[in-house]
Formats: sequence, structure tokens, C-alpha cells
Amino acid sequence: MTIAIGTDHAGYDLAQTITKLLTENGYTCVDLV
Repeated sequence: MTIAIGTDHAGYDLAQTITKLLTENGYTCVDLV
């Protein structure tokens, strides 16, 4: 599964944290910005 994270909606630090957590759980994260 791929999760798209838009850093314009959440702060950059929050986006990085979410990306790290999802990646550790086997998700692929794509930054929309």
C-alpha cells in the first residue's frame, strides 16, 4: 500500500514522523509536494 502525505497540510516534522512510522510498518510513502 502507498500512502500519500501532503506536507502543505501538516507540518514538515509531522510529515517526517508519519513517514518514518509508516515506513517501519511496511508502507511506501510518497510526498505529494
